Amino acid sequence: MQKGEDDRMESIKRWTMFLWSDIGEIETYFSDMARRGYLLEKQGSLMSEFIKGEPKERRYRVVPAVGRKISEEEKEVYRETGWEYVSDGGSLGTRLDIFFSDDKEAPEIFTDTESFKSHIRKFMLLALACVLCWIWFGATFLEDLAGDVAGPIHSMMEYGIVTWSLIVLVGLFVLVIIVDFVISAGMLIWQISVRKRIDHERPYRGKIRFRIVSRISLIVLLVCMLVSIPFAGTTVVAGDELKEDIEGYKGNHPASFEILDEEKWQEIQQTLDRGQIPEDFDFVKTSDLMAPSKTELWVWEEDEEYYGVYMEMRSEKLAEVWLEEELDMYGKTCRQAELAGSESSKVDYVGYLDLEGGQALYLKKGSRIEKIWYTGDKDVREYVGDFIDRF
Repeated sequence: MQKGEDDRMESIKRWTMFLWSDIGEIETYFSDMARRGYLLEKQGSLMSEFIKGEPKERRYRVVPAVGRKISEEEKEVYRETGWEYVSDGGSLGTRLDIFFSDDKEAPEIFTDTESFKSHIRKFMLLALACVLCWIWFGATFLEDLAGDVAGPIHSMMEYGIVTWSLIVLVGLFVLVIIVDFVISAGMLIWQISVRKRIDHERPYRGKIRFRIVSRISLIVLLVCMLVSIPFAGTTVVAGDELKEDIEGYKGNHPASFEILDEEKWQEIQQTLDRGQIPEDFDFVKTSDLMAPSKTELWVWEEDEEYYGVYMEMRSEKLAEVWLEEELDMYGKTCRQAELAGSESSKVDYVGYLDLEGGQALYLKKGSRIEKIWYTGDKDVREYVGDFIDRF
């Protein structure tokens, strides 16, 4: 029955978050709705539409398929055996064709599990390929992400707690879907291969409740995460707003490029005095939950590069952990990176690394950390005393 036949017919929508492998659950659900007088009009991936009518003892059957939509000729073949086509749902070239029959004597669409297995083989292979693609994508993403950070504290400071929370939430959501699908598909395969029959009356209420709660919970958490971004304590100053910070850099930033190359710094300063930001100059001021105060300076020219970052961490312990993670990224410990003969009562720690492609110098005093990265020809160790005095 179509809605156009009677404008007074009541139409309702219900959550039907079934997977393609929930064949028995889908059939049971639609049959139960028919007993209550709600007859399926259109099946969707998340919601299905029903028309209010007379209660019926109606059987529904699900036929998974891959490829083009079902033709009128195919519908006629099913109709001749007592099954009427009602709806389909799906995506990415897959679909679930839904049929019903009010005839208790109508034979099953598939009389044995072997014919059913043969019919859905392409469907199962496509579903398996999708799952493997999700797993591969997730593993590759995590591997790349892990390669860009030195440890948990670096990770929180680099990407932000909100960003990581979103990544974890989405990851858990995808993991739940994959596990749910594997269990559901496993049950279907077990029915076909071991029991040699499809259970057309499997209970469904638990699955629907679980999926509705899990998806709504995810949406609520994602919204909360997005709303919390402005209140996460992270700010970035850039562009023209940097001018005042840049002007104060020389006096306030402990590690100044001026120490290594006074002539180059004077050129930079003259450009800043004209109200411009040099193309080979990048200065950023940030604040986050780990480091309430953080300034970063990049100066690069041809093959020479200088990077200085000064951080006032939330606590001395956080500063120690950050330093350990940073050095561990290069396969070193704090002891291996110490600079002999440069002990000073002004700082807790002085570390130097001569790495392929550059030099790294680390200073620490309480909760404050300074990192200098330099790729030029000068030996940074010759300027350690000047950096310590500024620190």
